[in-house]
Amino acid sequence: MFLTIDTGTTNTRIYLVDGETVKDSIKINAGAGDTAKTGSNQILKESIQNGICRLLSDNALKEQDISAVFASGMITSELGLCEVPHVTAPATPLCLKEHAKTVLLSDVVSVPITFIPGVKNNTDFKSLANLNEMDMMRGEETELFGLMKLLKVKPPFTAVLPGSHTKFVAVGNEGQILSCRTTLGGELLAALSEHTILNNSLPKPLISNIVPECLNAGFEYSRAHGLSDAAFRVRLIHNFTNLTENERANFFAGAVLASDIQALGEITPETKVLVGGSDPLRGVFIHLLKTYTRCEVIEASDEAVNLSTVYGVLELFYLE
Repeated sequence: MFLTIDTGTTNTRIYLVDGETVKDSIKINAGAGDTAKTGSNQILKESIQNGICRLLSDNALKEQDISAVFASGMITSELGLCEVPHVTAPATPLCLKEHAKTVLLSDVVSVPITFIPGVKNNTDFKSLANLNEMDMMRGEETELFGLMKLLKVKPPFTAVLPGSHTKFVAVGNEGQILSCRTTLGGELLAALSEHTILNNSLPKPLISNIVPECLNAGFEYSRAHGLSDAAFRVRLIHNFTNLTENERANFFAGAVLASDIQALGEITPETKVLVGGSDPLRGVFIHLLKTYTRCEVIEASDEAVNLSTVYGVLELFYLE
């Protein structure tokens, strides 16, 4: 029996796994963002420690019953619990396994934790002109290898993994990670809807269901006039139209994510795009991709998304 820890910017998920079966999991409202805000990883450390204790207690287990702990995501960054250098793309599961780092953090759990490295693009900084070639990921590599195992997607393809950040990952013919590209899509949605004047015009949670015509309208307006202009239209829609708050939210999401679709680059009918992440963002991306590109879209199921990190760990360390 083992544990996997998946830490993002805002949340951490801990899974209890027996063989290839997830027995239980717990979501913690703590992530690398807490370290960035406070300058200390103490909140993250204590939250993970408490989460592990609760997960084990709920299942009548003790730490001695756990054979291994694996951690991926922002927990392996300078904002996490143990910084592990990125592996340079192209990256395979074997490459990640060979560069993983096992450390005992007795103030978190008495079982050594194996920290899985992230992946960075094979591009060094030369000038601001080549910034578009540089990028990195932490956590999405494990998630992606898990999705590939669960969904049996035949490479090559491009993966879209929305969350706090939207990650676009190019996967090569042999199933290796070639490169990635990142946007602040999810964080922008949260920041603009919660910390600007738009707070009064948008619901929480943001989207209850997709309204295609409103999503498309926001997307097209943003592409034509830019995000800042499009974002303020949400307030005007609130004050001067009869559109519902969910319809306003759809316009807003389309406006913010227009640049994310642009970041995908050239898409042809031969391009396969695997969309992961959780709804409603997954559904939004699927709709926009099907409406504004000609690619083949493959949708990950809720079950595959929920199990992706666990199966990524299995692919790296247990499955032949």
